[in-house]
Amino acid sequence: MTDQTNKSEKFIAYETAVAQLKAQRAELVQMRTVAKGQVTRFTNQKQSKAVIKMASDRVDDVQYEIELTDQELESLSVLLAQASLIDAEGSVSVEHVNLVDIDDVKQVVVPVVVVLPMHGEIKSEYTGTAAGSSLAVTPYLNMEKYAELIEIAFDITQLDDELVLERGLALLEEKLSPQVHDKLILDVKNGLRKPLKIMGKKVAVVPHIDSPGGSPSESYNLGMKLVRESNKSKVPFYTFTSNGANSGGYMIGCTGDKVFVTTPFTTCGCIGVVSGYTELTERGRNRSDIVERIVTSGDEKRSTMDDVYTETSPEDLARFKEELAYIHEGFKQHVSAMRGDKITDTKRAYSGKSFQVSEAIELGLIDGVGHYEEVLPQMFGDSILMYNLDVTDPSLKVDYEGMFEAQRKAAVPQKKAASAPGAVATLVDDPVLLKRFFAANIQCVKSTPEILLKK
Repeated sequence: MTDQTNKSEKFIAYETAVAQLKAQRAELVQMRTVAKGQVTRFTNQKQSKAVIKMASDRVDDVQYEIELTDQELESLSVLLAQASLIDAEGSVSVEHVNLVDIDDVKQVVVPVVVVLPMHGEIKSEYTGTAAGSSLAVTPYLNMEKYAELIEIAFDITQLDDELVLERGLALLEEKLSPQVHDKLILDVKNGLRKPLKIMGKKVAVVPHIDSPGGSPSESYNLGMKLVRESNKSKVPFYTFTSNGANSGGYMIGCTGDKVFVTTPFTTCGCIGVVSGYTELTERGRNRSDIVERIVTSGDEKRSTMDDVYTETSPEDLARFKEELAYIHEGFKQHVSAMRGDKITDTKRAYSGKSFQVSEAIELGLIDGVGHYEEVLPQMFGDSILMYNLDVTDPSLKVDYEGMFEAQRKAAVPQKKAASAPGAVATLVDDPVLLKRFFAANIQCVKSTPEILLKK
């Protein structure tokens, strides 16, 4: 029973009985010690055989009482262990339903693990739609999209009830013997007991993070959002990465109660900061006919680094490097706060390098290697229900046919047929236009050729 403050009456009774027996046994052991001392003293005093035998018999009698007490303790300990699996409400984990008296059970709890996919570049600009990407593959990772998803993942009241019921019924049939299973059904049918309730309980959240990084502020906010929701719901979370959690990706990943990579080839870390700027050479500036006019109020409102047509000043470059160093220092402090004493060599770990698995484990950046489908059952039992939270942005459910039709109209110029004034040539009528359209949309053609061949 996970919550020891929520003990059943039967558990309390057994616990009290065990405590009394242990106290009784301690007294018996003390009595045996005294009796053995008498035997030794009477022997040394050369007392009569009858006196010595009487003392020895007392030792045997006390020893017999100790053995009986031990047997009773053993039996009560088994009952106590069984009762500890059921709480005051009569709830038991489906993992242990075959270890308890089913008559004491009112509801069976299915442990639930929610997997939260977090894949992509971390960027504040929310452009992962048809307007921002022709194929609308995925949005960026940011608080705008993921704040609510994180709340849903940790919300103990939001569960897939159908999956919980299906999983619970299957496990009950698997774990209970046919006799107990049939008796349970018969007792319910005859009104001897109420039907068993099946309920889900979130035991962990798994943010599955695959990200090369991005915005430090978004990364920090996402990581700390996970921490806050975990603390609020009392549900732990364990971060996993398959294709890599680097830079901002690791800033999120390191916040987990434990951090794992799923393959021996996954990289993680890259605890550093990188940025850059573009500047025309003097020759480029002289050849350009463009002059950019910037008007500001405030001496440091705008940097020379913001303008490609202006040579970067040493002062602005120095300030830029200071900003990167400040962010890097904050990154290091964040990892140290999350991983604590697990980091074994801060100089190497915080060098900005992306580490292979063996180095990452050695440095304390991760806790192990394994897929969550293998690791979580080892932590919470084989009976867990694990499912992915749907993170699909509704705006990503694009009408591809409609999108390609719009592209076709934009890419294919209209051509009037000579024999029919006013007629318009269609894509499938003109092989030249068809070839031109395929050349302009070759990536789309490779991905979804069947769409382009529809009328």
